[in-house]
Amino acid sequence: MTRRLVSALILLSLGMGSMFAEDTPKKVYMSFILHGNMNYDRYVRTTIWEQFPVIYDNLLDFMDEHPDFKGQVQFSGQTAGSLKITAPEVLSHALELQKKGQLNFTGTFYSEPVNVNMDGETNYRCAWLGTKIIESIAGMTDGFYLQERAYHPQLPWILKESDVSWVPVIAGDDIFRPFRLKGLDGSSFVCVPTTRERLAEKITRAPENSLIVIEEDYEIPQHFSGTYSSIARFNAEHPDIQVEWITVKDYIEKFGLGEEQFVDHSVKARNPENGTYSRWTADPLDIQVQEATNSAMADFRAAKMMNALMLEYFGETLDVPFDKAGIVLERDPITWNIEHTDLYPDVESRFLSRGGEVTVLSKAEHLLLWAVNSDAKGWDPLYERRRERIWSLKTCSSLSKLLIDKGLDYLSTRMRLRGFDRYYLVASFEQERTATIRFEEDFPCRYFDLSSGKELVSSSRFADGKTCHEVDLPLPAFGYKAVGVKREDRAGGTGWSEGDSIEQDGIRISSDGDKVIIEREGKRMELGLSPFMIRVLAEVTQGTNDDIWRPNRPYGPVRTGVRLTEGAAQLRLLSQPDWQVHLEQVFSIRRGEIICDLKFTFPNPCLVRQEGAFEGRKYLPGGLDLVLRTFNKGKPYFDIPFGISEGLDGVSYLCPLSTCFLQQEGGGIIVSPQTGEQAFRVDAGAGEVTVYLGSSTTSGPIHDVGLAFDTPTSVRHEPAWYSEPFHGEYRHRVVIRPFDGDWETEHVPLIFRNFSSPVYVRAVQPVRKRAGKELPPENSFISINSPDVDITMMDYEPGKGLTFRLNERTGQEHSVTIEINKKKTDASVMPFGIVLICPFS
Repeated sequence: MTRRLVSALILLSLGMGSMFAEDTPKKVYMSFILHGNMNYDRYVRTTIWEQFPVIYDNLLDFMDEHPDFKGQVQFSGQTAGSLKITAPEVLSHALELQKKGQLNFTGTFYSEPVNVNMDGETNYRCAWLGTKIIESIAGMTDGFYLQERAYHPQLPWILKESDVSWVPVIAGDDIFRPFRLKGLDGSSFVCVPTTRERLAEKITRAPENSLIVIEEDYEIPQHFSGTYSSIARFNAEHPDIQVEWITVKDYIEKFGLGEEQFVDHSVKARNPENGTYSRWTADPLDIQVQEATNSAMADFRAAKMMNALMLEYFGETLDVPFDKAGIVLERDPITWNIEHTDLYPDVESRFLSRGGEVTVLSKAEHLLLWAVNSDAKGWDPLYERRRERIWSLKTCSSLSKLLIDKGLDYLSTRMRLRGFDRYYLVASFEQERTATIRFEEDFPCRYFDLSSGKELVSSSRFADGKTCHEVDLPLPAFGYKAVGVKREDRAGGTGWSEGDSIEQDGIRISSDGDKVIIEREGKRMELGLSPFMIRVLAEVTQGTNDDIWRPNRPYGPVRTGVRLTEGAAQLRLLSQPDWQVHLEQVFSIRRGEIICDLKFTFPNPCLVRQEGAFEGRKYLPGGLDLVLRTFNKGKPYFDIPFGISEGLDGVSYLCPLSTCFLQQEGGGIIVSPQTGEQAFRVDAGAGEVTVYLGSSTTSGPIHDVGLAFDTPTSVRHEPAWYSEPFHGEYRHRVVIRPFDGDWETEHVPLIFRNFSSPVYVRAVQPVRKRAGKELPPENSFISINSPDVDITMMDYEPGKGLTFRLNERTGQEHSVTIEINKKKTDASVMPFGIVLICPFS
């Protein structure tokens, strides 16, 4: 064959190849995730247990009838537990489809939390527990479902440690294939991009062999059966495009992964309903649930640490089998028709046991991982469901504090306490700090640091038949201090006096009408409440009513007063932003911190929002808005589980775990709510930070709603939504802290952790009972040489000893040395790294 003939044949084959390519339709793949949740916010347990399994099984029947319809199912650990009780046949049906390769079970949280509502340890343990429960049923999992796609950039580490394979994330509408997902700490995971774009448009512009994943509530099955029918019609009407259903696992095995990318929060941050996650953070009851969540997470961490330290140092076991602890838990009676942990006792015995037994800590952890369920806040939550979650969280705190008190009691029996009228032991599970502690006594007194013998700085006042003292107490790192109390003949204390300004620690605060001016080192800031819309909810039986939406109308003057004590300077503003609202604001300067205490009193039920009336459901967070204006542009940052995230330039909406701060030229400002508030608006260009203190967003339902089947795979959920009112007292505390320099070198995460983390106070008796070495009145059990590395978890495992986890918080690499009980270990912690030391030696 001549060279010319060979060339001609090659050209002919290329031409035929291109002709065949034009006739071959573009292939686009689709998959789905069924999000099943038997903790649905709006329904009581009987409705869920009777109706939801029917919905689930009907859609599985639909899949039997359409074997090309392939995807994933997510049952939370709790949902799987409910199905095992009420409808095990649904699980069996889903497992049959799994064997056929048509349906895979994803990993899952135990409850249905939104990630931004949990600290890192709780986030990880909730993911671990839920996934282990599903693995025990399905044998394996593929993928992991995020409730409401609430992503943060430390999830790659959390999910990798939970032993799952991929996660769906809204990563932008121009990403069409799974890719390597880089975490803040450098962890690598797999991201499957999901979409909310109109499907026909996305399929049309998708490249060849793209993957499009949809995810919706399993309880609205028409979203899936309807989509299947729509795709079948699309294929018939578009011969140039062919859509094929596939599981994500099969797609990745066939086409692999794209290049590694980093995904942050910016995809949602411009939207006030999404960036603030306002459906879970904005109404007044949301805030109360989160305050209880924060306390439970901190108390459980401290209890585990106290238990581990007592075992390591003294061989003393605080955590005993629950059935031998003499504890009886009485449930809130109004939650009788709501799911609760007692319905799933096997979770504790199979997954949370310690040394093979269900202990007090096992019970406390179950309550915590259960109660972080976001449907206690969520879309339209039942009031009774909120009450059940708050009960569970507070019970977790009570069980945790029981163990902490038990440890402090033990320590007191190894001390010689004498010469004072009363004694306290105060425990801290953070690095060295000074904390302000509130004591209530039935007599006037003074307080002494028993390690130095010096009198402590304190202020006192008489209220409600008690003498209340605020004492500044220097505390050792991860240890305790003994405090002695001496009775006084006369009560001290300082009352309020006339004045409209205070100054201390180089900070001056003065009143300016209904706001305050904060001045420091020549810089000026303003802090005050924004105007709002209000509507009274009242039946007036005679005379005129005031039941329309209207702007707030301030009533009467702003009354000011000052109180100067040895420990703090305070400015008080008393006002009525409206006839229906009384407001007391107390601004305290203490150790360079500005502590803002606000108490709203609503004599009558009222709705409060920024925008007034609306129809349908609405979740905008604006209502009672506390606005700090710094008049200096800055870069926003906020804390997330296991890390710190950067905010966006311009206006954005953020949902920190606890704190937002602005880095400005030569310094910055920390804004840290202490009472459960999480929703923020930040205008970086103007240097303005708004903390949302509550809004009358959609809540409900207002009666026992139900659901109806139009077809086996089409369900109508009855609406009966109301707006959450304000009534009674609402207390908020926000700490504002200026700092100099850069946030990394000034250890800003340590600063806000120190004033957020609780201390534990126990009144003890001055009787030395135990044999052994006498303990000093102050002791530090742990030494760590880096202020930027947190100990997020410490535990004591039989046969292994101490185990703990470290987390770097400023984005710097650290070489860390830790000493415990005369033993040292060194660890290298990468920027925002998460390091497990197991065992400590």
